[in-house]
Amino acid sequence: MFFLSKNKGIRGSLSSTTFFVKIKRMKRVYPAPLFFVKKSGAGFSLVEMIMYVMIMAIVATMVAAFLPQLVRNNMYVQARSEVLGNIKSALETMSQEVRHASSVYTPTSVFDASPGQLSLETVRNAVAGEDYTFVDFFVDDGGLYVKKEGQVEQIIVSEKIQVESLTFTHLNSVDQHQAVRISITASFDTPSSEVQDQSRVTLTTTVSFRQY
Repeated sequence: MFFLSKNKGIRGSLSSTTFFVKIKRMKRVYPAPLFFVKKSGAGFSLVEMIMYVMIMAIVATMVAAFLPQLVRNNMYVQARSEVLGNIKSALETMSQEVRHASSVYTPTSVFDASPGQLSLETVRNAVAGEDYTFVDFFVDDGGLYVKKEGQVEQIIVSEKIQVESLTFTHLNSVDQHQAVRISITASFDTPSSEVQDQSRVTLTTTVSFRQY
């Protein structure tokens, strides 16, 4: 700040009034981009609205592109999971019967071909007055069934499951120890061939007889 006043040692015709001069340093102000400028009390500017709509359109396009694939993948996983659970359960049911069977009843068994049939001779749940009873496993119209002597056949997989292949192989070792290899292929029963292909599962197990 500068103060100028009359002084006897200074020439001039200045009045006795003291002059106060305040000098400000001017700052250079750069204009902001148009879409950042918003009037006080005003809403969004036209440019902001356009940018917002463009961003939302891009996001919507990305979601629309990936969402159907996510839905399909989830459908495939659920279908395959159901098929896998049913096959495991069916294999366990057949394995238990094989372990407790006395022998394979060959006259009605079909080996090394699909659809195969496994007939077992067993002492479990024998009919009154009989020493043995028979248990059969077979495929009928895509369903996997068990038929016990004197009982009505029962399906052992969900009706949503289509059994495509069932193969039994009778194994005899040198020491005459018997075993049966079971191979089953199934898929989800649906008109969609794509879902069928993605859900198709093949499992194989080998079970030995505990008594023969």
